[in-house]
Amino acid sequence: MTASTAPRKLLRAFALRDTETTHALNEELPESQRDEYFDLVAALFAILLERRFANGVSRDAIASFVKEMRYDYRNAQPPFNSLAAEGVIRAAFGDDHMLADIPNAEVLSVQHQVITKVVAQDTDVSASLDRFLDEAESTAASWRAEDA
Repeated sequence: MTASTAPRKLLRAFALRDTETTHALNEELPESQRDEYFDLVAALFAILLERRFANGVSRDAIASFVKEMRYDYRNAQPPFNSLAAEGVIRAAFGDDHMLADIPNAEVLSVQHQVITKVVAQDTDVSASLDRFLDEAESTAASWRAEDA
C-alpha cells in the first residue's frame, strides 16, 4: 500500500464497521502514516458533521445529536463519554476552547463514533463513501500544506 491508500483503507473499514479488516489494517499501518490517518479522520469528521448539521447548528442541535449518540453507544466499552462528544463537536463548529481538557485519544474516539454513526444512518453517505473519502483526502492534504 502506498502512503495515501493505507490510511484511507483503514478509515473506510472503520467507517463501515468492518471490525476484522479495521483491526488488521490498523496493525499493518506504519507509525510513519499515523499522522496522515489522524488528519484523514479529522477531515472526514468535519465533512460529515457539516452534512449532518446542514440545516443549522446550535447548542440544542448538538445536544440532541449527542443524546442520540449516547443511546447508539450505550453498550460501548469503554463507555461513551457524552461530555467529550459535545466538546469535540462544538469545537468543530468554532468553540475551540472546548478541547482544552479533552485528551487526543478521546478526541479520536469521538471522531470515529461520529463517522460510524453518520455513515450507518445516512444512506447517501454510505453509498458514496469513496466520494466523501476523496474530499477528506483533499481537505487533509490542504491542511498539511498550510502547516508546511
